[in-house]
Amino acid sequence: MVSVVPHGPGDQLTITIGRREGWIVVEVSGELDLSSVDQLKSAVKAALKGVDEPRLALDLAGVEFCDSSGLTTFVHLRQDVERRAGRFVLLRPHPYVRQVLEMTGLSPEIGVRDGLSGEDPGLTELSA
Repeated sequence: MVSVVPHGPGDQLTITIGRREGWIVVEVSGELDLSSVDQLKSAVKAALKGVDEPRLALDLAGVEFCDSSGLTTFVHLRQDVERRAGRFVLLRPHPYVRQVLEMTGLSPEIGVRDGLSGEDPGLTELSA
């Protein structure tokens, strides 16, 4: 695991990036809004550099707030991963974030999971 810590006083996120069984797992904590989405984008871009057919899982259990810029970032990340013939999923969103995803209709489009289950053998490996 590689930890990416906030770079300055305005940063509101802590991001931890790791690999588990072929998945790039990005654990995000804090508030995801206009002032912090660039930090997430940069971290994910670095993690995906040179990866063909990436499998990217964003673990949002620690994200307590997400505005429209965060939602847009999820959509763009998913599109980027799918353009590269990869897979994208949001894991364990905080109840507030889950509600926002459901209210906007993005939950089924993006792929939101409460946890890792036997439905997807690739994701099951993440629980280890």
